[in-house]
Amino acid sequence: PLIIGPQVLCPNETVELATDMPYASYEWSDNEQDSILITDQVGSYSVLVTDEFGCTGTAEYELNAAQQLDLILDFPTLVCPEDNADIEASAGFMTYEWSTGDSTAMITVPGPGDYELTVTSPEGCVQSTNLTIAPQDVLAPAITGDDLCPGGVVTLVAAAGYEDYTWGDGTTGSQLEINVAGTYTLAATDANNCSVSATYEVDALTAPQVKIIGAALKCKN
Repeated sequence: PLIIGPQVLCPNETVELATDMPYASYEWSDNEQDSILITDQVGSYSVLVTDEFGCTGTAEYELNAAQQLDLILDFPTLVCPEDNADIEASAGFMTYEWSTGDSTAMITVPGPGDYELTVTSPEGCVQSTNLTIAPQDVLAPAITGDDLCPGGVVTLVAAAGYEDYTWGDGTTGSQLEINVAGTYTLAATDANNCSVSATYEVDALTAPQVKIIGAALKCKN
């Protein structure tokens, strides 16, 4: 007889060992008597078989442990909401199957989300893992300012603590002087290097209508 089966046992898996042809009876080294032996242990196995004529034969088989490859992922746990992120898996695997459809060790994903990876080792062992990339908390800069009187000028002021303030007209800095009512936009970069934006509405005030009143004077002749 001849025992057939995989050469290696992958972690947390079971394998089947069987003979190359059917026999009348089987007695495996662990006292199992089925035609197929299912095991999750590495080591030496043997089987004693008896054919239909009462003749016996034995066979031995060595089941080795597969090489253990650690699956390690390198990725940022936080990214800006609008930014992409790179995820890199450890080398040495035969195949990489990402939930994104990619099949390389390193991929670029479109920002925060949940991602899964399944890899296959050169010996056919399969591992799966998942990861989460969370979005950085971002806060738009607060803008303060007054409504605009006719012919007047207003200064809009953005909150401190940001970098690279750029107003919609291209003006840079945290302050913008305006003389026209309307909606004004601001783009800035926060402390985590995330892009943030804000808008501010400046209303036009109406000039007061002033009327001078007084008693009419009448001269005496």
